[in-house]
Amino acid sequence: MAHNTKFVCLMADTAYKIGDLNPESRRKSITEHKQWIDTACELACEHLRVNPFSTGSYLQQLNHCTESLEELGEYAKQQELHLTIENHGHPSSNGAWTNMLLENIKHRNVGLFLDFGNFTMGGFSVRPIQDTHILSRLKHGCPESCITGNRSRG
Repeated sequence: MAHNTKFVCLMADTAYKIGDLNPESRRKSITEHKQWIDTACELACEHLRVNPFSTGSYLQQLNHCTESLEELGEYAKQQELHLTIENHGHPSSNGAWTNMLLENIKHRNVGLFLDFGNFTMGGFSVRPIQDTHILSRLKHGCPESCITGNRSRG
C-alpha cells in the first residue's frame, strides 16, 4: 500500500535567539536558521516556521528581529521557501508587537504561522480577525497550510 506523504512545515528552534541583543549570538542564530532553511528545502517543505525570540527592550527586540528576519526572508526567497513566524511567547504573544514586526519586514514570503491560543498579552484580538494587513500576510505571505495548520487545542 503506497502512502503519499508530504512535509509541509518544518518547525525550527535554535540555541540562539533571532533578535538577541548580542550581535554575535544573533549572527549565530541566523547561521543556524539558514541551515534549517536548507533542510526544509531538501525535504520539499512549503515553509519553515521560526520563533522571533529575542532579548532587550520591546523596541530593541522588534528592530533586531526585523533585521534578522529580513536576511532570513531573502535567503528563503532565493530557495523558493516561505518563512513563517509563530506567535509563540516573549513579545510575539502580544498581537500589536507581532503586527508591527510583520509590517517592518519587507519580504512578502515572510508571513505569520498563527496560533490563536498564543496571544496572551493584549494588543489586539484575533477573534474575529479584522486587521486586513494580517489577513493579507496570511493569504499572500505563506501557504494555506500555515493558516489552517496550527490551531490551539482546547
